[in-house]
Amino acid sequence: MWSILKALRESPEVLIESQRRRGDSTEIVEKAIELDRLWREKLKELNQLRH
Repeated sequence: MWSILKALRESPEVLIESQRRRGDSTEIVEKAIELDRLWREKLKELNQLRH
């Protein structure tokens, strides 16, 4: 699982291209990228409230 998150963060274009080559929608990858961004943003906010 962590390798997928790492790929989303470091080289999302590889995952998007993989989806395209298989004829699948890239929407799932784009949504995962957005959700990961939101998750990290909220986690940062939470950590700021703790300190």
